Formats: sequence, C-alpha cells, structure tokens
Amino acid sequence: MQMIKLKKPILIAEIGINHNGSIELAKKMIDLASKYKMDVVKFQKRDPNICVPDKYKDLYRETPWGNMTYLEYKKKIEFGRKEFDVIHKYCKKKKKLNGSLQRGILKVKSFLKNIIQNIIK
Repeated sequence: MQMIKLKKPILIAEIGINHNGSIELAKKMIDLASKYKMDVVKFQKRDPNICVPDKYKDLYRETPWGNMTYLEYKKKIEFGRKEFDVIHKYCKKKKKLNGSLQRGILKVKSFLKNIIQNIIK
C-alpha cells in the first residue's frame, strides 16, 4: 500500500445526526465548518429499525414534535436520499467534501453507494 504524504492534516467536522432532521440546521453546520476551515463534513445514516434496540422501540419520549415512540423519533431525524442529495449539492457549492457513516447494516450501503461514489470521484 502506497502512503500519501500530506502537507497538513485533513480536518473533519462531525455533524453526525446533530441536524435533528433539519436541512437548514445541517446547512448552518456546514457553513460553520467552512468558516472554521474544515476540509470535510461527516454525517451519519442509520436504519432505526435495526439500530434501535427492541426494548426501546415502543418507549415514548418528548420531542420537539410532541410525544412519540423512540423509534418514530429516530426515523424522523434521519435524512433520506433526497436530503443527502441536497446536502451533497450544498457541500459542492461550499467546496467541502461530505461523507456519511453507516452503522450496523448492509442495506444502508446500497443507499449510500451513489453518494459515496460521487465523493470519491
């Protein structure tokens, strides 16, 4: 494996799911990452049906959208393909790379495949 020598470290802003399902909040976080000279912003994509333990799925919690089950809440804050397309375009406009971390399932890989291929190109 060939090592690549970098002149400086690559700075990654971990946004994860801190956007709470809001494109506008995600864009503000990307703007902050850009302001502070981050090279990459990183989001997470998960399948709540698999990532949320069964014992928590039906527990109710208070959310900004009212009371709902933990599973409903987790589904509400996840970005889908449409939202990741918007984020990808916004990152290109800001000249920032974006990446997504999937957790726990193979199904997510196919969802992210096109997004990741665009990032790598």
